[in-house]
Amino acid sequence: IFYFTPFIFADKDAIRLEENQAFVMKNQANVEELDTMIEYNAKFISLVKKDPIYRTMELQKYLEGRYDTHSYEYYNLGLSFAQIDDFHSAYKYFRKAYNLDKGNKLYASMTLLSAQRVKITIRKEEKQKIIKNLKSKNGSYHYFGQYIYRIMYDPDFVPKKEKLTNKFKKSIFYRALYFIDRVNEIGIRKDEPLLVEYYKDPLVYMFSLMARDDKESDYQYISRIQDSVPLTYNNIFIKGPLIITRYYLDTLKALGLLHSATLDIETDTSATYYRTKALVQLYNGNPKSTVAIIEYLQDKYKLEDRYTYLLQAAALIEDGEIENASVTLALAQQVLKSDSDVNFLIGMRFLQELKINSAMKNFKHPYSGELIDFKLIGFDKFLKEL
Repeated sequence: IFYFTPFIFADKDAIRLEENQAFVMKNQANVEELDTMIEYNAKFISLVKKDPIYRTMELQKYLEGRYDTHSYEYYNLGLSFAQIDDFHSAYKYFRKAYNLDKGNKLYASMTLLSAQRVKITIRKEEKQKIIKNLKSKNGSYHYFGQYIYRIMYDPDFVPKKEKLTNKFKKSIFYRALYFIDRVNEIGIRKDEPLLVEYYKDPLVYMFSLMARDDKESDYQYISRIQDSVPLTYNNIFIKGPLIITRYYLDTLKALGLLHSATLDIETDTSATYYRTKALVQLYNGNPKSTVAIIEYLQDKYKLEDRYTYLLQAAALIEDGEIENASVTLALAQQVLKSDSDVNFLIGMRFLQELKINSAMKNFKHPYSGELIDFKLIGFDKFLKEL
């Protein structure tokens, strides 16, 4: 959902209103407001196709020190953070966007979704108000906000489709929500509208490779994917939003093709590619290189997302730097606070030191990470000795 959700430009109706107030009513404040809208649209158009990490940092700089920030500016920054896997920051800005425009159901649904993603507990009364807003008849982005709510919280809820414009019916987001809503029930089908109409999108292309013909045997299915997955000319899969990179690399690992793929782009210095390169270096047994790349990215782009912290900690553990890994996790805990995987790993560290009471405080949620694994050696013997 975070990948397919659209960015929002300054609304044309709002621009027309400001134009009317500025040029007809001769209102200087509206002239300045119109300038701000046009400036933001121009700035955002220049950034939207840039490297995701660079785009996020530039958008954040643009909003720093401003006191007249619009809701869609906060929303776009939140979505940018979500696409680089910084969901704590994403929630912060989605929440700001919603607080400025509670009639926007997309802001409401993304606030709930990002809070759920990082296990932030919204007070019961506040959450009920957000849900009430989502279900109401009035508001903007009516259908999309309600559809996300249906997918994530209430499969019996039916969004009001009459609120959907023809423009949005033709969008990739509309097709994506329909696909996500049904994929657990029917799987990935080749005749899915998303796959048929938007096959040029890199993530959709990877989905289409996974779509299985009814008559394919297991051998035929795996062989076809092995023959079809791009091993060269694959730049678009290793430098875009993180979800594309992870899906692509996970596919290569599952097929045993990770070391057969070309994962170097010699002339590319983008931040997102460097973070992918850090992951590849870890898989290739070069944890020191991974740590060096991550430290460079943190110094230049001030990355404070869970993925970067956990990748850095995994590399340090692989390199035998257990204490430094513990320091990284402790720093991540201070920054991220509610991240259950970081807390769980710190709990495991307490277990190693037999600090059982301290460890138990960190085991509120199951561990779901994939970069760091562990096993309890001699745990059965320890329990018998208690």
